[in-house]
Amino acid sequence: MSAVAALLDLFPNKSDLARDIGLKSPTHIGTMKVRMQINPFLWPAVVESARKRKVRGISIRSLHAAHQADAPLRETLKSQPRGAVSTAEPARASA
Repeated sequence: MSAVAALLDLFPNKSDLARDIGLKSPTHIGTMKVRMQINPFLWPAVVESARKRKVRGISIRSLHAAHQADAPLRETLKSQPRGAVSTAEPARASA
C-alpha cells in the first residue's frame, strides 16, 4: 500500500473527508489513493479535516513525507505502457 493511501485510510469516513475538503464525490478519495497523490492545494483542508474529526497522524509534514515516499513507485508506474502489468507489487493469487 502506498504511504498516501495509508494516510487517507486513517479517516474512518471517506464521505466526510471528501465533503470537508470540497470534493464533489467521495470517489475522488479513491482516485487519490490509486494515483498516490493528493493535490498540495488540498493539504491544508485535509489537515483541518483530520483535526476536526480527531484523526491522528495527519499534518503537512506527514503529507509531504508520504508523497516523497511514494515518488519512486509513481515514477515506475508512469514509465510503464498503459495496460501493462505492474511488477511494483506482487500479484495476488486467485483461488
